[in-house]
Amino acid sequence: MLSSLIITVICATSSLIPTLIKQWLIDTRNIGNLENRRLKSTIDEFKHHINTELLYDTIGRASEEVKTDPDKASYMIISLSELLRYELYECQRTQVIFYSDIEFIRNYLMLLQQVSASFVYSVSVTGNTKLLVCPFQFLSFIQGILKQQPERLDIHYIIDPVAIELRCEISGCNSTKTETMKLKLKEC
Repeated sequence: MLSSLIITVICATSSLIPTLIKQWLIDTRNIGNLENRRLKSTIDEFKHHINTELLYDTIGRASEEVKTDPDKASYMIISLSELLRYELYECQRTQVIFYSDIEFIRNYLMLLQQVSASFVYSVSVTGNTKLLVCPFQFLSFIQGILKQQPERLDIHYIIDPVAIELRCEISGCNSTKTETMKLKLKEC
């Protein structure tokens, strides 16, 4: 009886092994496909973050400045490389130090200012910038404001233990308005 039981177990196991191997191969192939999709998605997300107009405008402006002011052209290219480096490396992380995100916004606005001379900005920060936040939390909000083509943009980050508030004072065409975005820290 014991030998019959052992033979039955061996037969059942031998019929399950090919099924398990087949399922393992299917799962491995699915994992490979998911990794490829994730990589493609990451590349698409990176492409989405790169502002191609700013890239081309900066390179075009720098090529013009090389003839008259090579130091300014060099500074523009270095600033552009810092933007792209942040987008490529830092944004692959789930969280970044908030100070680096603010510096990215400053570099972004500085390049915009150099490309279009009619644009003036300022950035002020109140609070602790050594927090960890998700990258690009405020970029789309600021880009939406910039589409209004303000003459002046004053950005104020107000950081408290519960939330980060971004207050933008927009001036242009003899009018001033304020737009605000608040991000709760527990959402980051």
